[in-house]
Amino acid sequence: MLPKKHLSEIALPYGKGTVPCPMGTGWHTIEPPASPPCPKPEDLLRHAILNPVCSRPLPEMLSGCRKITVAVSDATRKTGFPHFAQSLLNVLDAAGVSRDNIHTVVACGTHRPPTEKEYEYILGPLWPKSNRTYNACDDSPSYVHVGTTSRGTPVHLNRLAVETDLLLVVGEAKYHYFAGFGGGRKSILPGLSSRTTIRANHKFSLSPDGESTLAGPCSMGRLDGNPLSEDMEEATTLLPAPHFMINSIVDPHGVPVFMVGGDIIHAFRAICGEIRTRLEAPIPHTFDIVIASAGGWPSDINPIQAHKSFDFSFRATKPGGAIILVAEIGERAGFETLQKWLAHPTRIAHSKALWDDFDIYGRTALAWREKSEIVRVYLVSALSAQDTEILRMTKSATVAEAYCSALTHLGLSDPMVAVMPRASATLPVLAG
Repeated sequence: MLPKKHLSEIALPYGKGTVPCPMGTGWHTIEPPASPPCPKPEDLLRHAILNPVCSRPLPEMLSGCRKITVAVSDATRKTGFPHFAQSLLNVLDAAGVSRDNIHTVVACGTHRPPTEKEYEYILGPLWPKSNRTYNACDDSPSYVHVGTTSRGTPVHLNRLAVETDLLLVVGEAKYHYFAGFGGGRKSILPGLSSRTTIRANHKFSLSPDGESTLAGPCSMGRLDGNPLSEDMEEATTLLPAPHFMINSIVDPHGVPVFMVGGDIIHAFRAICGEIRTRLEAPIPHTFDIVIASAGGWPSDINPIQAHKSFDFSFRATKPGGAIILVAEIGERAGFETLQKWLAHPTRIAHSKALWDDFDIYGRTALAWREKSEIVRVYLVSALSAQDTEILRMTKSATVAEAYCSALTHLGLSDPMVAVMPRASATLPVLAG
């Protein structure tokens, strides 16, 4: 039973709505520090393109350009693009770029194609609807081989990224559980790469002997010494076309609060320092129970995206503790692949099979398995109890029900509890 006299209630993001969550006396809330007041998105854009990192200002780079390719991350990211799309169009207009010569490609990597409704979410209602497409992530002639990295990754890039006068890359900068950080060079690999290229690169996140990936070099917040991220950077240097990156850190509503422009590698590294400042949340210790909302749509759109919040909340949970993951998972994209890989009898068998025949979602399944073997997870989602069990979690109808189940499982009457209202954008870090 919930000790009601000690509990209040808050609303946690869930899909495009909320669900109620109990809040007990003495419970800890894990959130990044409040962002300082920031300029309007159009002012952030102006500063980013006129004061770039290791690059000429964007208006100078546009001089003489006839064909422009704009690569934007898919609907699983909040790039903030609709908030500055008109301002960017004004810059292109001033440079004399015809809107008929603006080609837009959604850099979705291995993710599914965007729907018509998602195109508007990604680009906003004012961006030109002509000449737009997405990265199909196959091995067709629509990809151009631009070279091979020193680690042996054959780099096949979307033809639109190669055959252009300027490639303009727009994305969200955030943490990533094995690439270190998302954004920047990830818009190129995997964003605009062929399936063969992505598979070769992502295999660097594994160990050939089946060792755990949780403490390996491909880890959250690590760029240097991370072979997968370093391979991505090297692949980016093979881009034959001039390029300019615009990356944002966004608030929970997808509005940019910080923006950097310039060279994909150097400007991206510059924004990573700001990510640490804005998204890290100090915690005094790990907790018996962590109640974590993915932050609502699109961070809980499917199990692949929900896994990122699972990973963040795991970092605040004691081994043997419990996570209550609040994620709608209204789409099953990736579910069948996760199911196939989680059917392997052991983690070692899973890891070795993945080494022999790498699969991107199989890699996510391995990370999912490793954490679920250390903590117990109660999932509040739209998935059935059977599907939840396949994911090695326990179905709960409400957060309160999950909390009561966790208390029973742990055998604790007064557990240490933390709540993460937006786990997908919060990295818990032990203080000191």
